[in-house]
Amino acid sequence: MSWDVMIFNFNGPMPSEEVLNTKGYRPPPLGEVQIVREKLSSSIPGIDWADPGWGVLRGDGFLMDFNFQKDGMVESFMLHIYGSGNPLPIIHKICSDHDWFAFDTSSGWLDREDPSDEGWQAFQKFRDDLKEHYKND
Repeated sequence: MSWDVMIFNFNGPMPSEEVLNTKGYRPPPLGEVQIVREKLSSSIPGIDWADPGWGVLRGDGFLMDFNFQKDGMVESFMLHIYGSGNPLPIIHKICSDHDWFAFDTSSGWLDREDPSDEGWQAFQKFRDDLKEHYKND
């Protein structure tokens, strides 16, 4: 079970909710897959790209998977995060370095200047509660 965060590009400021919710709206792509991998690796050294469509970063107390296609244009990509360390500095750096935006699938858009750990904390509580529940069954 992972905490999931999607990364998007808007080529500038985030559009209004009205624009984001317009039928057919698609954010601009992040770029060609090789360029996106290079950008990520320049911001966050240590990503293992043994599988080009599934980068892996072992952080301090967490594991972060970078999930997108192996070739072509990257429209967005998903981060799958496991563990109990703090992944927010990595997410913040990725977004700050490349003018990208992060969407926490459990709580909404993360503030680029001061991302809240609310979604991450809620995920960990949910995960730990499930473990406890099934441990006692």
